[in-house]
Amino acid sequence: MSNKRRDFLLSGTSIMAGVLGSVALTPSIKRWTHTNYGEKPRIITINGMMPGNIMAFTWNNKSFYILKRTKEMLESLNTINDQLKDPESRYSLQPENCKNQHRSIKEEYLVVYNHCTRVGNSLMVNNKQETYLKNVGFYCTDEGSRFDFAGRSFIGSPGGPNLHIPHYYYKDDNTIVIDKSIF
Repeated sequence: MSNKRRDFLLSGTSIMAGVLGSVALTPSIKRWTHTNYGEKPRIITINGMMPGNIMAFTWNNKSFYILKRTKEMLESLNTINDQLKDPESRYSLQPENCKNQHRSIKEEYLVVYNHCTRVGNSLMVNNKQETYLKNVGFYCTDEGSRFDFAGRSFIGSPGGPNLHIPHYYYKDDNTIVIDKSIF
């Protein structure tokens, strides 16, 4: 084979490998650098939710929960600070307006990312307050992470920091709008 032909085939193959590689990596790069610019806000209607009810939804390919906490769930938040890794949520991903005891804008509604902070598994909800999971609001069945009804991680739980809270606001008393991600 002539040098000219070999050089032509080599450069053609290199160009095709580069094009195919960039096409294959594009979804991953978009995911790594995604900033939510241009994302439509997610609007969720919460009227009709009864205390203890949970609503699951997705936004930006991530799943979330909205929990309407009962009076007992809210009362439990004040009694377990000594059992939590970060009770004041100093090291948590959450908007400024949710840095409080209940980690929400309105104390009865918790809007939270539905994945464990250790390995990313979907969480189960203990909205019936089973006695064997006293004060545990969310738990991971795979590796045992436990979080309270504000998404704060328990000491001794394999889970990392507290559950993530997205940026959201209330459009009115019955409508929550999630407008940007914290990730």
